[in-house]
Amino acid sequence: IIEKAPGRPQADAAATQATAPEAAPGFAESLKKSQRDQEAASLLWEASQFEKNDKLAQARQRYLKIATDYKDTPSGATAAKALDRLK
Repeated sequence: IIEKAPGRPQADAAATQATAPEAAPGFAESLKKSQRDQEAASLLWEASQFEKNDKLAQARQRYLKIATDYKDTPSGATAAKALDRLK
């Protein structure tokens, strides 16, 4: 829309919407944190499945990775507790 109808109200509105997220203070940092949280949660789910299926060595490895690499996320704290529980 922006390129095909320059100067039209729809193009102006589309341009504003396309750049608005990047202009918001802290948007990029918030997005990055959200992505890290999602990655950690996905790995935590995998670890819990290993544990559920009695693959405890694999579960410990995954929990350790999360607790180490994602310690700044809620999943990192959960993984650390799981490691303590599996000792």
